[in-house]
Amino acid sequence: MPQLYYDALLCSAFVIVLVSVLTVGRSAFETCKDAYRQIVYGLAFLTVFSFIHLAINTGLPAHLTFLKDKQFAKIVEATFIAGGLIFLLIGLGSWLPTIRDKKVADGKSQRRYNCLSEITRMINNAESFDDAVNGTLTSLTEQIGINRTAGFKYAAKLDALFLIGTHGFSSENPPVLNRIDLTGTDLHNILVTSRYSRDVGGNTIFDNGRQPDIVIPIRWQERLYGSLLCWQGEKEIDEETIELIALAGDMLGHKAGSLVQTQNLQYQQQQNDAYSRLSRLCNQVSSLQQLTKPLFDLLQDALGAEFMTIAEIDGSGENMFRYSINAGGRVLLEKRVSRPTQGTDMEKVFKDNHTIIVDDVQKYDRYHNEDGLIISCGMHAKIVSPVAIGRRVLATVVLGHSQPGYFSRLHQRRLEELIHLVASVIDKERLHESVETREEQMIRLQMMEKDLLSEKPIDEIFTEACDMLTKRMKCTMARVSLIDKENENLITQKWQTIRDTGQKVNQSEKIPLTLLPWHRLAVENSKPMLINQADMDSRMQAQESTQTLLPNIKSAMLVPIQLNGSVRGIISIGEVRNWNRRTFSAADLILAKDVAGKCSLALRMKQLRMNKLNSRPFANMWRESSQEPIRALRSELKSPLTSIIGAVELLKTKEGAEDEFATRYYNMIMRSAEKIQTLTEKEDWGRSEDKTAPEQVLEPEQVIG
Repeated sequence: MPQLYYDALLCSAFVIVLVSVLTVGRSAFETCKDAYRQIVYGLAFLTVFSFIHLAINTGLPAHLTFLKDKQFAKIVEATFIAGGLIFLLIGLGSWLPTIRDKKVADGKSQRRYNCLSEITRMINNAESFDDAVNGTLTSLTEQIGINRTAGFKYAAKLDALFLIGTHGFSSENPPVLNRIDLTGTDLHNILVTSRYSRDVGGNTIFDNGRQPDIVIPIRWQERLYGSLLCWQGEKEIDEETIELIALAGDMLGHKAGSLVQTQNLQYQQQQNDAYSRLSRLCNQVSSLQQLTKPLFDLLQDALGAEFMTIAEIDGSGENMFRYSINAGGRVLLEKRVSRPTQGTDMEKVFKDNHTIIVDDVQKYDRYHNEDGLIISCGMHAKIVSPVAIGRRVLATVVLGHSQPGYFSRLHQRRLEELIHLVASVIDKERLHESVETREEQMIRLQMMEKDLLSEKPIDEIFTEACDMLTKRMKCTMARVSLIDKENENLITQKWQTIRDTGQKVNQSEKIPLTLLPWHRLAVENSKPMLINQADMDSRMQAQESTQTLLPNIKSAMLVPIQLNGSVRGIISIGEVRNWNRRTFSAADLILAKDVAGKCSLALRMKQLRMNKLNSRPFANMWRESSQEPIRALRSELKSPLTSIIGAVELLKTKEGAEDEFATRYYNMIMRSAEKIQTLTEKEDWGRSEDKTAPEQVLEPEQVIG
């Protein structure tokens, strides 16, 4: 009996196992269906064997004639046992390696998952693109076993890859990796068009032994930001790993794009803040000198500048007034000192209206005349940008930095967006200076008029005129000369220079007008003359410029002094700077004509005073010679006049006052007689008019002294 129980239990066990494999265990053999079938066949054979063995032990062979022979029954049992074991062993032999491979694959998947998770976390937390790339390289080599990796940043203008970092190489990276030029290589096409590639191509900078096994571009929205290169050596990188690296490249591209957008937003915000700050500054200040320090502070914050020069340029572009300041915040030298721009970056910027960027000033050979100050302050890189209204350049701003190659096109764009506001300060300052200058000129002219009314000596008026012309017009020299009565000679009255020229002037010397063609032309035409030595049509000969102005003048202005409708003198204004550096403007001509008018008025006042003095002796002599006949006439009139008055009074008394007709004529005769009597008794009779001498023409010798 117990053996029967054992056989039934064995048969039940095989049935349960077979049913379990057929139902529940199907999913376990999903990856190896052949092993599944073989195991099912083996279990089926063993189950049949257990049924046969159970049937033999329960007496069923009496009914099954083919099992009556015990030897045959054992052969059948052995056959099913052998078949079942064979199928079962074959199935398990096929299934167990699959389980092992699955575990290995699961381990790789887990590592890939862990690597991808770490890369994702690291990229999201990275503050810069370089940090994200370096972290990715570390994860790829340490997590999924890539032998060597390298990350690059792409420079679109140079069409080249620049090394960010490597992992898995020796202590010294191959020099070829520092910069990879893509122009004309297959690698360029791979990075632009593919998501990844195993074949770099033959036309690359890599030797055959250094070809990367996989190239992954870092790209986002059709823009290339960099690349990942991987080397595995003898082993081939499987597709899943390549897909993971490609996914990492996609995440890096997205990170690079988001960083660029963030930087653009930050840049725009900073630019708006700087623009608002500079706009407030320009509204508050009224001159470049007031703006220099706060403008440098603003550009130091916005662009990292360590040195600044702002140079206001005149209309010719050949003169500038500079303010310079270094990182210490101290304004350096050259406050409103006029300097030439010839051969400097300022001249080039003024002509071209384009910004210049210099990577290293000390190696910059074309334009460096103005860079002595910037070099002495330790600066290497510089950027020169125009301050313009439209195409009219008003000034230039020069920024310096101690790091060579510091300034980029981003700095240029940012600087150009800001400094055009400075033009409003320059315009405001020029307008203010123009108004102040004109007001001061008018005050000085009014003071000259007061001097005329106060009978101030004319030589002091001429001195004041020369002083006003040299200091207010900022010209080199001014001379006031008069012409003699015959209009043949020019005689200097006053001479003044803005600085000592070493030239001596003989004021008593007469210079014939025949030797002075430009002065003679001003006298004959009664019009101002402008001389520009650089223009052959308006050039003054050396003899005339030496005698009347300076030997080395470059431009001059001759303004006639008119008196009584004729030219009696000339104001000569000379300038040693060339016409472009010192142009005589319309305002200068107006001032010179005003001063000439005051000089003319001074001459007129001098002439009137001289005429008054000369007319007094003639008038006194005439009055004395005319008094004798007047006294005789008065004596002769008094006697008959007295008789007429007495007779009229006597007749009036005798006739009476009843006759109105007689009374009327009596009164008429009396009034006429009284009027004649009043005239004869007047003390200054005959002195109502003074006879004056004829008006004289002033000689130059009569004016001074």
